[in-house]
Amino acid sequence: MHVRRFAPSLVLAVAFRVGIAAASSDLVPAIYDVHFESQASVSPGEVAEGCAGATSGLTLLRFGTRVTNHGPDDLVIGDPGCPDCTQNPGAVCANPWFVCDPGLYTAHFTSAARFELLDPSGADVVVGAKRGYCFNDDACTNGATPQYTQCNFQGLTTNCTDDYEPSLACQYLDVTGVPNVLTRAFTLRVTIDTADLLPDPNRANDVTEVAIPGCGDGIVQTGEECDTGPANGNGCCDASCHLVPAGTTCRPASGPCDAPESCDGTSATCPADAAVADGTACGMDEPACVSATCRSGACVSSLAPATCLIDVTCVPAGASNPADACTLCDPGRATGAWSPDVGADANAIRCELGRVNDAIGATGCRPGAARRLDGLLRAVERAVGPADAESTKPRHAGVALRRARRLATVAKRVGKRSGCDVSGVETEVGVLMTQLAPAG
Repeated sequence: MHVRRFAPSLVLAVAFRVGIAAASSDLVPAIYDVHFESQASVSPGEVAEGCAGATSGLTLLRFGTRVTNHGPDDLVIGDPGCPDCTQNPGAVCANPWFVCDPGLYTAHFTSAARFELLDPSGADVVVGAKRGYCFNDDACTNGATPQYTQCNFQGLTTNCTDDYEPSLACQYLDVTGVPNVLTRAFTLRVTIDTADLLPDPNRANDVTEVAIPGCGDGIVQTGEECDTGPANGNGCCDASCHLVPAGTTCRPASGPCDAPESCDGTSATCPADAAVADGTACGMDEPACVSATCRSGACVSSLAPATCLIDVTCVPAGASNPADACTLCDPGRATGAWSPDVGADANAIRCELGRVNDAIGATGCRPGAARRLDGLLRAVERAVGPADAESTKPRHAGVALRRARRLATVAKRVGKRSGCDVSGVETEVGVLMTQLAPAG
């Protein structure tokens, strides 16, 4: 007693060394007597401490916490060395772990505990902090004898418990204003020694939780019609665990070929996702030659037979390109672009002669070889006839075909001898011979 009265800081230092050196206390929290208190009142000091938002008209979630030392050694803290807190609010004690609370005017352990109210998804709804007053042996088991019973020499004997009853100041969470707090499901979590100040090597058991039954825990309870857990409010069970009216859309259509699903008023489950019937029209602003219908849930566009769709314009098969008379709509080769006219009439053959001419110009052959190919092409052109001929057939189709074959033979020979690329010439001359063959 003399030492505590005259030299508190010395006793405190000794106590710290003992507790830290032992380093084998094991503090384990437990939660009990969880209940709501409506229209509750608290002291102005608790408001000043930040425990509550007002002194009256509150909804509080009260609960008790017990911290038991399951370790082989005592937790020894000793005398915090605090001044008269009623005269020194906010003062830091000789042990800096403790301060004089400016609201309740008592010595508080700064790392006492954190209280959390969690929703079913695990998100914090309310967070509060326990302002611990002092560590005492309130109850002991296994033959242990209480040793720390006064706040001027604190500690926790092994197999003893420090009990904070639900009725104590700040032993609650202020849940005023939390929507449906009396009917929703929550989890209450308590974490002790949040700053890891105490000599407790086993931190894994510093956290404890209890479930508060209610809407959102996935269990249908009295007063509820349904409970789908965190999914409440997204299907046929609303956020207050009641069935939504029949006909309420629970899954909107995701596209033109997906059917919306509606609740039936008796089940919390939204019907299985379904597609609209195959053949249902699904296109919008489609060209006249395009039909869009649903197939197995997908919107599929189909082009009308014997039609091309070129630059968003419907073109019937065989129609010529207004900008290039040598191309036309040929759905057999392409439905989305103009195709070269490779028909057997004189105009189509003249168009192919132009493509052969372009291919000769692209060979890269020596001038002499290119001139020879060009000369053979001109011979074919003379046999076909002039472009202004009134006849729709070549003038001398048989002659033109023989000369085209001669051109093909010479082109192959030029390619081998000169090493230039005559593949384009061979391809186009092959088309030309096909055009001339029926007429020949």
